Amino acid sequence: KMHNANLNSFLYLGYFLNSSVDNYPVSLSKISHVDSNLSEFDLIGIGSNILRLVVSDSFSLNSKHLVPISGGLDSRALLACLLEHTDASNISTYTFGTPNTVDYDIGLSISKKIGTKHVSFPLTEYTYTQDKLMDISRRVNQQTVLFHHGPVDEIIDKFSGHITWSGFMGEVLSGDHIPSYKSKNLDQAKGVFLKSNRYTKSLKLINSYDNLFDAISHSEGVNKIISYEEELDIYNRQSKYIAPHVLMDGLTYKTPFTDSRWVDFILSVGERYRNEQYLYKKILLDSFPYLFSFPAKCSFGQRLDANKASILSNRIMHKIRKMANRRYPNILNPHINYIDFDDAIRNRSDVKSVIYENIMDLNNRKIVDWIDIVDIWKNHQSKNGNYSDVLMTLASLEIHLKTGMKI
Repeated sequence: KMHNANLNSFLYLGYFLNSSVDNYPVSLSKISHVDSNLSEFDLIGIGSNILRLVVSDSFSLNSKHLVPISGGLDSRALLACLLEHTDASNISTYTFGTPNTVDYDIGLSISKKIGTKHVSFPLTEYTYTQDKLMDISRRVNQQTVLFHHGPVDEIIDKFSGHITWSGFMGEVLSGDHIPSYKSKNLDQAKGVFLKSNRYTKSLKLINSYDNLFDAISHSEGVNKIISYEEELDIYNRQSKYIAPHVLMDGLTYKTPFTDSRWVDFILSVGERYRNEQYLYKKILLDSFPYLFSFPAKCSFGQRLDANKASILSNRIMHKIRKMANRRYPNILNPHINYIDFDDAIRNRSDVKSVIYENIMDLNNRKIVDWIDIVDIWKNHQSKNGNYSDVLMTLASLEIHLKTGMKI
């Protein structure tokens, strides 16, 4: 049974492929190979200058600056650039998530070391309500699965009037999403994209994703310096799923990594320098040695320049922790920044009630009548499986419908 392709995309991917996004985050049409005579030393220097320039050109001394900081490289890179223009006491930072996870703890640690005005928002103390979720629905333009957000109302209230410096697209462009296997053509890449970006993994909510192929955005006539997979990632997941979450309506954003000067440079250096973000990491270590002497998420809690054996050891421990987390869900996975929704839907009254009320309302609409919503809820509650991904998706769909979305 085939259904509406746009509805199918939400049920399968967690966002609508036929979105209202008019502008993609970056242009890929002007990329060309960098001068092959340039040495690694030259490229580090050029990249460092461009990174500083794209921040400098957007910086205003009279503005209040905010950096949502995590355990990643991009927010720290922006913070390092800002510190060349103003004192740490003039910069606010915040983290949200679960205490004792990497993003939450590293961000907090860095803020303490350099002296920014920092606020931590623990999601363990955040209450999910219908009103809050409907507010988020409007702020993401009714585009994505909900629940993966911080206390947005508190953040907007506390940091109203700030310029928010977002690291959006930094890791993608620098090479973190280069596939190990590259598709030979666009259709093959679309199949890979759909398989690797599935959101609702616990149950098969649609019989086939064949009707999603035509809804996947791609550019025309791009100079194929990057893979099909990266192109589809940029034009679909990044612009239609990530952007609504990290650039939520209500704050004023600067996104230096989407500046065409940085985009053209970092994509033009080729895969040799982008693989595992090689050149980007070199640029950061060379430009900002102090800030990048602290642990990073991509190094599994090690320094960015830690030896490979040490990073490998931590990576193995991370895999063991993930495996243990699947078998014993109450063990905290330090690399997941959100609450344990599997447990919360059963045992947290706020999450349980808001999910239940919305999926029951959706059930009454009969628009996903090929799914037994009541049975899914009962099975989750009785621990006959973890269907949190499906329940959150269905509840999000209903909330979007309540805020006026049309399917």
